[in-house]
Amino acid sequence: TGTEWLGRNTGLPIGAKGILRVDDLKEVSFLLGYEEDKLGEIASWNSGDGGNIFTKGGVFIAEKETNFLLSHTIRNTHPDALFIAAKKIKGSDYTEMYLFGDKGAIKRSKVEADVVVE
Repeated sequence: TGTEWLGRNTGLPIGAKGILRVDDLKEVSFLLGYEEDKLGEIASWNSGDGGNIFTKGGVFIAEKETNFLLSHTIRNTHPDALFIAAKKIKGSDYTEMYLFGDKGAIKRSKVEADVVVE
């Protein structure tokens, strides 16, 4: 009948894209980039029941009217550098890049980070 293939509400945001992590049969988490109510976010979503229901965990970054794209996880990483996120700069051909780890984004001074020469 196909009922085993029917979806259900897992609690995850619609249209989100990201990185899946499975620690065991019960512990499943996503790192997702998505936009909801004109707010772009990168947040963790966790499940303790094998992925049936997810709850929102920590938010890494949130900005109005922004859509973030995530890299795949980086191999052989340091805990301070787990994935890269990008967002398009409106009205520009350029993209802002963020390097995230367990404690959030790696921060640099504006002078060091602003390398675009128009």
